[in-house]
Amino acid sequence: LSGNENCSLREITQAYSILQECFQNLTHQHLQLIKTAVECINVIEMMKKSDLYSTNGQRRFQELRDNLTTQFQLQEFNNMILNSWIMTYSLIEPFTFKAKSFDDFILRIGQISNLEESSLNHIKVINDNIQIVTMWLSAEETTVLDNALITMEHLYKSGSFRVYLRHLTRKPSYYEVGYVIERIQGGIKKAPGDDDKQEVNDEIIQAKKIQFLLSMSDIDDHKRQLTFCNVDVQQNLIYKKALINGQLKLLQTVENIYHILTKLELAGHPDYQLRDESYDIRLQQIQTGSMLNDLRSHQNARLDNAIQVRIQNLDSLYDTMKATHDRWIQNLEKYRQDCPLLKLFSNR
Repeated sequence: LSGNENCSLREITQAYSILQECFQNLTHQHLQLIKTAVECINVIEMMKKSDLYSTNGQRRFQELRDNLTTQFQLQEFNNMILNSWIMTYSLIEPFTFKAKSFDDFILRIGQISNLEESSLNHIKVINDNIQIVTMWLSAEETTVLDNALITMEHLYKSGSFRVYLRHLTRKPSYYEVGYVIERIQGGIKKAPGDDDKQEVNDEIIQAKKIQFLLSMSDIDDHKRQLTFCNVDVQQNLIYKKALINGQLKLLQTVENIYHILTKLELAGHPDYQLRDESYDIRLQQIQTGSMLNDLRSHQNARLDNAIQVRIQNLDSLYDTMKATHDRWIQNLEKYRQDCPLLKLFSNR
């Protein structure tokens, strides 16, 4: 009717009645849902491509949801995205099926109950972090073990760990392992031409780095999952054993460094009180972009060599700290022998 300036009031009234009858079961929130779905069409396409609403797809979604819920218990950012994804799964279901008619589509939309305007933010969160969710869905049958391999790859690419010595403040010391994922964002920049009559649109690609942190319990879970991967006899995991074994050794070395640092702290060494120590565990001087998919013989050898170099560097740090600890204990014993009154005092 908007394009017809000559329509009569009767025609307008009739059109309004038809629209009112069609949308009588929809609220303002339902209409906002349709608008949001159009704006976040990539989310719908991702869910349709993953076939998450068929019988097998629903089973897969439930398994993935349960696995990720367990894995992300102590990871606030991941957990937030996961919760939004679970909500989005229900909200966009009507948009993933081919409706028999317009009335059928409206009926499906109207069946969504307890819809609030704040619920639509979940779809926007997934749209903003679609690369992360796509990563979760990247494997045909994503399981906890698959996620362990994905985490392993990210640790090799950008991993680091940080030790927090806190016993002096009567708090427990601890360490965290972190890695980053780059999320690509697109934008449009308009620049005027020389004659101010033309405009050139340059697409700006920005990489936003998202930080992930694994607590000590997360790291223990990750090591257990890698161990299960390592004993798996499936043919497609055999060529990954070098990477898995390497990361298990790497994480064991990380734990050794943490323990020797806490020994130095508890022994009262003045250089290891209320300290934050950071160390890299990422592989250097090697292309790690496709380590899980492209493990040719020469690439595998280079990765294995890079892993061994990193482990040796960390082992060297551990040996230095252990020697420092041994000297400190020997000096304490020596001075206590020279001055027996010192035996009345603890190390700290």
